Amino acid sequence: MARTCVYGVAIADDGRVLVADARGKFVLPGGGIEAGESELDAVVRESLEETGYGVSVGALLGRAQQWINKPDKAKYRDKTCGFYRMVVVGGPVPPSAAGYTAHWLHVDDARRRLHYGSHRWAVDLASEP
Repeated sequence: MARTCVYGVAIADDGRVLVADARGKFVLPGGGIEAGESELDAVVRESLEETGYGVSVGALLGRAQQWINKPDKAKYRDKTCGFYRMVVVGGPVPPSAAGYTAHWLHVDDARRRLHYGSHRWAVDLASEP
């Protein structure tokens, strides 16, 4: 099953990356695009839901394709993901997505702890000078 997703990478001036702890997995804020929603609108919505931070979305960093295992659904999913630069412009407020909490991790720590390889790749792209 194929799915298109979008994620955002916000890196603060002190070198920390905004990530979401999704029930024990560290991920970049983002996810699926709802019907009639643009990629940019999806990044804004998902970031607020998962981290409680309002964001402004910037340039596309790149796209990646990744197969992920969904053991709870007994299937694999083919994810095509767009990754965007973003800047925090508001918040925090409590995340509305159940089981999610926001964290700011130093870039090196984020690279080690992010669950998906494509998310680590996006942080590498965003942290390049």
